[in-house]
Amino acid sequence: MLKALLATPSTAAKLAQPDAAFEREIITAWYTGTHDVRGERQVATHTGALKWRSLGIPAPGQCAGRFGAWSQRPATR
Repeated sequence: MLKALLATPSTAAKLAQPDAAFEREIITAWYTGTHDVRGERQVATHTGALKWRSLGIPAPGQCAGRFGAWSQRPATR
């Protein structure tokens, strides 16, 4: 995510003196795996987005465990 944030010059400059709105932008980027580039959302990471870890599930399209794990009933919390 840091590489993605540093890829935009205006964002790189904000890292020197962050504010509350910028901090929310960084947290949003960590959880969604996306960041803003010239007004357009870009995917920086799909599998590395923190939302999957916080939900306790693998990112869609990723292996959920050992072979055949998809056929097992999920554990209840």
